[in-house]
Amino acid sequence: MRGPQQGPTLRPSRQSISGKGIVLAVRLLATIAALLGLLALAPHASATHVRCGDVLTESVKLDSDVVCPADFEGSALVIGADNITVDLRGFSVLASIYDSEQTAITTDRPRRNVTLRGGTLAGVSWEATPLRVELSDSVLRDLDAEGLGGFYVIGDRNLVRDNHVFASFSGMGIRGDFNRVVDNDVRAVEGYGIGAAGRGFEIERNTVTLSESYGFHDAIAVWGFQDIQIRRNVVTSFDSDGIEIGSGSGALIDRNVADHNANGIRVDELASEVVVSRNKANNNSSSYLESGTGIRVDSASTLVKQNTANDNLDYGIWAVPEVSDGGGNRASGNGIADCVNVACR
Repeated sequence: MRGPQQGPTLRPSRQSISGKGIVLAVRLLATIAALLGLLALAPHASATHVRCGDVLTESVKLDSDVVCPADFEGSALVIGADNITVDLRGFSVLASIYDSEQTAITTDRPRRNVTLRGGTLAGVSWEATPLRVELSDSVLRDLDAEGLGGFYVIGDRNLVRDNHVFASFSGMGIRGDFNRVVDNDVRAVEGYGIGAAGRGFEIERNTVTLSESYGFHDAIAVWGFQDIQIRRNVVTSFDSDGIEIGSGSGALIDRNVADHNANGIRVDELASEVVVSRNKANNNSSSYLESGTGIRVDSASTLVKQNTANDNLDYGIWAVPEVSDGGGNRASGNGIADCVNVACR
């Protein structure tokens, strides 16, 4: 007896498979084409060719060095807009005329929210200045700068970080409120290393070295200040002061290392409400001035506490009689006396 007859097995034909594949392929191509169209409309993210004298009004990524001809007058590049990023991508911007007004990068007027990063700024002539800008709420980082001066920045709330500066004269001049100058390596032949004025700024974890032969200015000098912090810097000026606190009110000078200066740390008589704490000021002496003191305090409204000052040419810590002694200071091996008007162990 024959069993019930089984119906034919239904299998897609080759023709139906090919038809569906074609439909899917067409749909896929249409999708890819649509995506490519959207990408074409998206902002272009590739490198940008920039020439000497350009005014930058949008974000750019350099694709080559920018080198100005010898007869070019003006700055190599001008930042001409707010809210842009100038990424040098490791390339150099070179100002080349023998003119003290020449800069590698400048601003056309005060600008804000600008990021400048990642390359070399220099002048072929010794008088050319790498950077002179008026910026606020901006970031300057990972730059190598060489010229007569290094950085001149005017403005508020800027971050100047991880830069390397070698200057024939002054390394960094920063003027404005609530700026942060952090983790920079500054070397200057003649002139101050970092000079700053303003309210609420911070100078932290920088290494500042002046020339042993020509360094007659201070490694870090501040004036016209209010409520500032100078912390964890390493300073060497040889023939001047490592950290000079000029006229102003409210300063924390904390955990700095000052070696081989005329005075490691000096607080001027025009400064007020200064705290000098937990610093190391050792081996300070100037062969040019024939003097050397670890910490010198000429302002009576200064608190001195927990500092170490050893092996200085003249004094470990010298202070005016009215100074506040917070205790915990240590000094030994100094030439004239370890401490004056401050108790040291």
